[in-house]
Amino acid sequence: PNTVFISCPSILQAVIRKYCVQAFHKNDSIEVHGVEKYTSIVILEAIKSASIGSKLDLSMDSTTAFTTPLEWEMPSKNTELKLVRCGSYEWNKINSLWHKTMRQKIIKVERVQNIWLWRQYALRKERMIAKNGEEYENEKRLFHGTKHTNPLDIYNSEKGFDFRFSRPGMWGHGSYFAENANYSAKHYGFEIENGSKQLFLAKVLVGNFITLQTDRSLRMPPLKPG
Repeated sequence: PNTVFISCPSILQAVIRKYCVQAFHKNDSIEVHGVEKYTSIVILEAIKSASIGSKLDLSMDSTTAFTTPLEWEMPSKNTELKLVRCGSYEWNKINSLWHKTMRQKIIKVERVQNIWLWRQYALRKERMIAKNGEEYENEKRLFHGTKHTNPLDIYNSEKGFDFRFSRPGMWGHGSYFAENANYSAKHYGFEIENGSKQLFLAKVLVGNFITLQTDRSLRMPPLKPG
């Protein structure tokens, strides 16, 4: 268990209802008890909400284009790279996915904070849930290598992964992602000056999918049967 003090009780009271933590009044502060992972999330969200003066969204499953992910640091501009601390909860999740198929150590993890791209993603997630239901949201964290394209050209853009610049793959033009890091690293990693390679680990809305035979001529996803 972990105990944290923060002097913004009105905001914190709203946040704690979303997580499995306990809170007790202590003078002008609230003492939060619980697993460190969750108390850290509670504090982060409370601080962010207090800083931007926004009203908290208290529903667990709702997504808004104007709410940034909890792990984000307070943005100072539209696009930023933020170093993810080794050993943090965020780092450990990424490290676990990486080492499912990779022996090499991770040198550095940087979080892309692009407000414009995040708003687009969040809106599309809302639309997908509204259209197909939450059971077909199917959000995954997948790896993507850019090969000869500098990752900066992607994360610093207004479109992000843009299939208009892609070459035909096994299923035509599109942005391809992999569950296994070794596939993306081996074939598509972007090599930098010191010989290391860079990859994206991206949130991807897979949605409701079907299995198709290889067809390199595809320009858009075909309609599902029925």
